[in-house]
Amino acid sequence: MSLRVLHPGLHSLIVDFGRPGSRSLGVPVGGAADRSSLMLGNALVGNEPNAPALEITLAGPVLQADGEVGCVVYGAPFDVSTDRRRLSAGKTFTLQAGEELHIGGTERGARAYLCVHGGFESAVVLGSCSALEPLRDGDVLRCRESVMGARFVRAEPTGNDKPFALRVVAGAQADWFEAADFLTQEFTVTPATRRRHTRP
Repeated sequence: MSLRVLHPGLHSLIVDFGRPGSRSLGVPVGGAADRSSLMLGNALVGNEPNAPALEITLAGPVLQADGEVGCVVYGAPFDVSTDRRRLSAGKTFTLQAGEELHIGGTERGARAYLCVHGGFESAVVLGSCSALEPLRDGDVLRCRESVMGARFVRAEPTGNDKPFALRVVAGAQADWFEAADFLTQEFTVTPATRRRHTRP
């Protein structure tokens, strides 16, 4: 059973909780940017919290199923539909053979997770299934065949637009900045912000 990538979206990436325990090798933890949404999405389709899912950023992919697969898109309220019907983000559904899943954009938030029953099959690198590069046209996402009844979480995820303080850990370039100047500035996360990934 698989989902074929007809269009990859802006930055769609298989993720789990990342690679803890490898920072001494210079490898960041990485993984899901919104762990809470990943865990809730996985719970809705009956998975363990850390099951590999597809992280969608700002604009989602178009995928085609070659059999039945139970899914949910959970996180920011993305536009979700297929070539046959409208769907609701945050509510489980079952794709039929040949059906195309279209995940559009979102007016609020930045990321959501496409979770499938059993999780996506992905190579394990340093103890994690998180991919090292985003999806490309023609990629195939392997998963198990499944059927999912309607499930949803009543509480809609909400963001917090108020400023908040972040903990800072000094890195290798800490001496490039005057600490007082750096730590007293206010920074804004914009849609241009993204995590960097390099192709092997």
